[in-house]
Amino acid sequence: MDEQLRLLADAVERILSEPFTVRELVILSPYARERSAAGQALADRAADAGLTSRLGSGIEDPTRIRWGSIHEFKGLEAPAVILTDVDLSKGYHRDLLYVGASRATDRLVVLEQLNGAEL
Repeated sequence: MDEQLRLLADAVERILSEPFTVRELVILSPYARERSAAGQALADRAADAGLTSRLGSGIEDPTRIRWGSIHEFKGLEAPAVILTDVDLSKGYHRDLLYVGASRATDRLVVLEQLNGAEL
């Protein structure tokens, strides 16, 4: 999870260095809030402060980076989407990958876990 959080913080920095704002970025995970990388970051006092200070309270928070499960965001769109915690060895993640990926209108970043290692 530490590596996933580092990759997530890096991806957020890259996207926000482009012409995207925190309101245009969404972080999605196949997992529920407490198991997602964003949820873990907020629960971990040692997590990157640059990341956690930008995260909102969930999908409905329009003032900061919205985050939550792919299921919560189904049917919605955002200019920039980061998909975290994706493990293609789990069959249902492959199905969710399409749903999550199709939420992005301009920029998509996928943080994949492969046999316990992130790509």
